[in-house]
Amino acid sequence: PPNGQPPAGEGSVSYLVRPRPGLPTGTRIDAQARIVFDTNPPIDTPAIFNTLDVGTPTGQVNPLPATIVGTSIPVSWSGADEAGGSGVERFDVFVSEGGGPLRPFLTGTTQTSATFNGQVGRAYGFAVAATDRVNHRGPTPTAPQATTRLVAPPAQAGQLQFSAAG
Repeated sequence: PPNGQPPAGEGSVSYLVRPRPGLPTGTRIDAQARIVFDTNPPIDTPAIFNTLDVGTPTGQVNPLPATIVGTSIPVSWSGADEAGGSGVERFDVFVSEGGGPLRPFLTGTTQTSATFNGQVGRAYGFAVAATDRVNHRGPTPTAPQATTRLVAPPAQAGQLQFSAAG
């Protein structure tokens, strides 16, 4: 009964729309409802739409110099979603030391650069995976996208340098 004591007289409707398989990213799905209560005039709801994003984003670490003097590695990266996609929201950045397996350096970051601190004499590789705004994640990298080696600064005049035999 209408206008009864709540919850009597209340109602709700929900629905689910599934797009046809194979529609490309950027396809717009429009929806609108018409509500009819008994003999009353119809009530049209506001029109809404959703745009499909079916692809996965890509991420790439920017090139690094072959060697860096010191222990700080400035790493930067970028990402892209396919045309018409929702856009890149966050990144997972990975590091590899000495050719070893990639391990997480930063996860779920919205940053596009960071400094990694390593050890002189070691090589480091970096890779990134991007996630878009509808939670599609690009593939987890299996190999570094950029590498560098940390080296000691050159000896200054008047300084002694020692090396260990071994």
